[in-house]
Amino acid sequence: MAYTLGLTPDGQSRRVGPQHCVTRVELSITAFNLLDRDVASKSDPFCVLFQEVDGNWVELGRTETAVNNLNPVFGVKFHVDYHFEEIQKLRFAMFDEDKCATQLYEHDFLGEFICTLGVIVSNKKLHRPLILANGKPAGKGSITITAQELSDNRIITLTLSGRKLDKKDFFGKSDPYLEFHKQGEDGKWMLVHRTEVIKNTLDPVWKPFTVPLISLCNGDVDRSIKVLCYDYDNDGGHDFIGEFLTTVAKMSEAQNSVEVEFDCINPKKQKKKKNYKNSGVIIVKSCKITRDYTFLDYILGGCQLMFTVGIDFTASNGNPREPSSLHYINPLGSNEYLSAILAVGQIIQDYDTDKMFPALGFGAQLPPDWKVSHEFAINFNPTNPFCSGVEGIAQAYSACLPHIRFYGPTNFAPIINHVARFAAQALQQEKAAQYFTLLIITDGVISDMDETRDAIVQASKLPMSIIIIGVGNADFAAMEFLDGDASVLRSSEGEEAVRDIVQFVPFRDFRNGFMAGAEATNVDLSRKFVSETELDERRKKRQEEWEKVRNPEDPEEAPEEEYDSRSLFERLQEQKDKKQQEFEEQFKFRNMVRGLDEDESSFLDEVSRQQSLVEKQRRDEEKQELLEYRSALVKQPASESRREPEKKSTPKASATEPKTSHLSQAHLLVGAVKRRNSSQSSENSKKQKVDGTTEASATGNADRLTEQEAEAAAGRGRTAASEDQPASLTMNTATTPLKSRQGTLHLPSAAMCVGVLPGLCAYSGSSDSDSSSDSEV
Repeated sequence: MAYTLGLTPDGQSRRVGPQHCVTRVELSITAFNLLDRDVASKSDPFCVLFQEVDGNWVELGRTETAVNNLNPVFGVKFHVDYHFEEIQKLRFAMFDEDKCATQLYEHDFLGEFICTLGVIVSNKKLHRPLILANGKPAGKGSITITAQELSDNRIITLTLSGRKLDKKDFFGKSDPYLEFHKQGEDGKWMLVHRTEVIKNTLDPVWKPFTVPLISLCNGDVDRSIKVLCYDYDNDGGHDFIGEFLTTVAKMSEAQNSVEVEFDCINPKKQKKKKNYKNSGVIIVKSCKITRDYTFLDYILGGCQLMFTVGIDFTASNGNPREPSSLHYINPLGSNEYLSAILAVGQIIQDYDTDKMFPALGFGAQLPPDWKVSHEFAINFNPTNPFCSGVEGIAQAYSACLPHIRFYGPTNFAPIINHVARFAAQALQQEKAAQYFTLLIITDGVISDMDETRDAIVQASKLPMSIIIIGVGNADFAAMEFLDGDASVLRSSEGEEAVRDIVQFVPFRDFRNGFMAGAEATNVDLSRKFVSETELDERRKKRQEEWEKVRNPEDPEEAPEEEYDSRSLFERLQEQKDKKQQEFEEQFKFRNMVRGLDEDESSFLDEVSRQQSLVEKQRRDEEKQELLEYRSALVKQPASESRREPEKKSTPKASATEPKTSHLSQAHLLVGAVKRRNSSQSSENSKKQKVDGTTEASATGNADRLTEQEAEAAAGRGRTAASEDQPASLTMNTATTPLKSRQGTLHLPSAAMCVGVLPGLCAYSGSSDSDSSSDSEV
């Protein structure tokens, strides 16, 4: 249920009124035949009201104490906000007052009653026995709870016009509109309603509008209301024409062709001009105060919700015996179908006295002839498809799964027409006391879209609503099309639905908290339940939008919406193409690259060339090191064989020379090749040109040198070294540690040579110090 506030000067509509079905309810408590806990007198009972919040009982209030009374009628009332879309569990506990007690549990317990607020509201007056803590009856004690709505559901409908308003436009007249403000408790004025703009006139006649009385004056007909008149300007600088103060009581005098006039006063002009009378006159042509009946009014009036479930048993759901199926019942005894049934059914069942619900299936083959049915009772009793409560629906659903074959197609029309027939019969009764709700749970796209649209349009004329819950991860675009929130649903022949009766909710949106989805579903149901105001608003909104674009030669009445005769697929494809086009338009400039000029191109080419040279040099160094390593492996046996006679001819070290207590790393890493950088490689290359004795080791056939060639190369190397007498031997392979007659040669640290081994890095900066572990001891 929603209320229009007309249009703002910029053409946008404003709304006030309840956005959820919330009503203040007053609960009156009486009790009979309470237990007598006092010895010398009767009990002194009082009642405590609790509400369950997150699994805990929270106290809402207490009545007064009825002294010496076993049949109390309590004067204190409980006021509770009633939310139709929620399960509000209440607990009424009776106690015998003990004046010495300080805690509630210290009073004598007389019994309690637990139920939902929905049950109380639907029964209007509920009489139930009291139960003790052990589950046994509290004697003959009982409690009676009476519910009464406290909300003010009155609405006011006003028809106004103007006469001889001030001219504010230079090239024309004025474009007047009205604003209604009410005075708050703090004395400030609050905007309540703004009318539409009437173009180019000094004698406007505004369309009738309706607002809740509680919004206009907080339900107080004597509360002051300020009405302001403006001339509309496109730039937002609206010109003030005048204002006046009034009340609902004063405007209510405009009835039975009697009009009420108010002078529109501009205070600034009134001060400047002595002969100022007014800036025009505002006329209240009609004022009507009526009651807008709510969902709760219908329930309290005796209307019952008739709940029916339709379950999709088509093959697209998968084999129910496999965990991947949507119909697979997990070890916890649940699946998405059962969760959806419980989410909606537990709320609606409170408004059905007998709680007997028909449960139907569609899209399955049934025994014994295995024909496809789209309208069968899941308890296999076509003459009595009713199940006892929501739990009965769940039991019948679980029991039927092994006895049917999932098939197809997915047809909604048969089951919608099934419920519509009963709704049509109820409409023929003198007292419309039944409203039908069909819950359809499905997993995929509808096969009979045209027939379903026709069935929904016809059902929109009946006391009936349809809730569709989509399970699984399928594309539910067709379901959202049936939900007429975006546009009015039409039949295949172009007939418009009288009202929006379909609400679609994807189960995946509230899988982890399905009660939130149930609240959203039932809020929408409560709005569809009361549709007269909604229909009027829709007509007004269409007319108001037409007035904004209407030309003088166009008709005054808004034309009917043009019917789109295309198929649903064509319309959905158009939407998809439009979204794709918007996406491409949004990102088409994001990945564009600016062209490069000649200097930038040359610079990038040079960078690429330098990178290629560096990479080639690195590969050459690796290749050279590999060749050296292989050459060292070939020379190692020859070096070891020559080392034995040299040891015999080497004199002992002098007494002052320290003795080596263990083998150094240099001895252990004989033949290892030291990694050289680029500068070292180039320097060694120059030495190799001078020293031709190592020519054989630089060729690609170094790995095939014979043992004799290696020995000859080593001899030539020693001869060259003795002539030059360097501090360290210069060879193409790693320097071999030798001892001469003059003493021990100091060679490079062995740790500098291990970088060539796989997995190790150079330690050139860590092993040359005196404290290094490879130094002589």
